[in-house]
Amino acid sequence: MEWEKGMTITPIELVITPELVKLYAEVSGDHNRLHLDEEFARTTRFGTRIAHGMLLMAVVTEMLMGAFGLSWARSGQLDVSFVAPVPVGSTLHTDGQVTGVSLDQEGYHFAIETWATIDNGQKVLTATGSVLLSSDLI
Repeated sequence: MEWEKGMTITPIELVITPELVKLYAEVSGDHNRLHLDEEFARTTRFGTRIAHGMLLMAVVTEMLMGAFGLSWARSGQLDVSFVAPVPVGSTLHTDGQVTGVSLDQEGYHFAIETWATIDNGQKVLTATGSVLLSSDLI
């Protein structure tokens, strides 16, 4: 594959269901009422249950693993901003693109930009990062 600036990363679309949020809470140990208790969540500034930020990151990571494979696990780095909450029941759309590519003896160095939106088009997460596609994996 020929890598170049501007290439898009295959997106993921996922409905953030109550069951998914509950499962994430069990696996992560994060049982914050804001994520799990609708009655409590209605009293907060969000007005409803919201997804865990790290659940959103898990979806972004899945997208980047799909694009870069083990190289993402070995060397991927992201600087993330959570810019808006994701209400439970929303559909999350992740996207990304390569913003820079260089090649040296180590392999391909990629600069990347990723983001996530929900149903109404609102951005909920933005990130910039990098990954090395090592020459031993090319």
